Amino acid sequence: MDSPSFTAADLALFRDLDKACKQLDLTPCLIGAGAIRLTAELHWGLRPARMTKDWDFVVRVETWAQFYSLTDRLIRAGGGFAKAAEPHRFLHQAGGTLDVVPYGELENPKGTIQWGDDCSMETSGLHVLDQQYEEQLIEGEALRVASLPALVGLKLLAYAARRPGIIRDIQDVLEVLQMSERSMDEEHVGQEAIERLQAGDVSYSEICSYLIGKEVGSIFADEQCQIMLALLDGVKEPVDRILVDALGQAAFCREPGDSAEETLRAVCLGIRDGSDARS
Repeated sequence: MDSPSFTAADLALFRDLDKACKQLDLTPCLIGAGAIRLTAELHWGLRPARMTKDWDFVVRVETWAQFYSLTDRLIRAGGGFAKAAEPHRFLHQAGGTLDVVPYGELENPKGTIQWGDDCSMETSGLHVLDQQYEEQLIEGEALRVASLPALVGLKLLAYAARRPGIIRDIQDVLEVLQMSERSMDEEHVGQEAIERLQAGDVSYSEICSYLIGKEVGSIFADEQCQIMLALLDGVKEPVDRILVDALGQAAFCREPGDSAEETLRAVCLGIRDGSDARS
């Protein structure tokens, strides 16, 4: 990869969001495809296939009044943003699109935010981001980015909630896992994977997927892990709906022994082991 994919316009968006949040003592955290994009570039020197121009952030707040104070700062003169039709979306003057989703004490019921009488959004997995993040320094701008296991877990939960209509989340999961496998080095082979390797439950090439899954299982609550496990336990031959979603039409003509199925099975096994160890 010759140069980073983020642009001057992206940096301007990050800085204006950070400025507005600091005025309220809030810290936004990058999630979604944008976080995958930065993680792949900064950790592995790779560029994902899906290069979204939207930047998805979440922010912990206590009340809707606090969130609306943030949005007011984004769109006021000098804030850099204009309001879009969606309640969580903002258009930056440099051309980027920002989505900001709140979570925390304003959830009602817990794990859900209500944008209006007919619009709600799942937020149940976002609480892991209170601890599960990395600080990235990009062109002098400090950016909080969801950790890799948090990203995978949140994408699995999003896929479970939005299928069959929206399938890009499972495609992102598979791409992250396969990029991690391609970038694996010897230090990833730790004691925590030895038993599964020796038992033949995972192959050497699937260790990263298994270990990422194990971290996912250790940081998400039992209720969320059960959603992920119920989803991934369905991955099977010859052609499973999840594989079709993850691979597109390629699922119908893939070769026997294709790694996609084993990759998803490895992360499923890791989630189960991580969840069991935490319990």
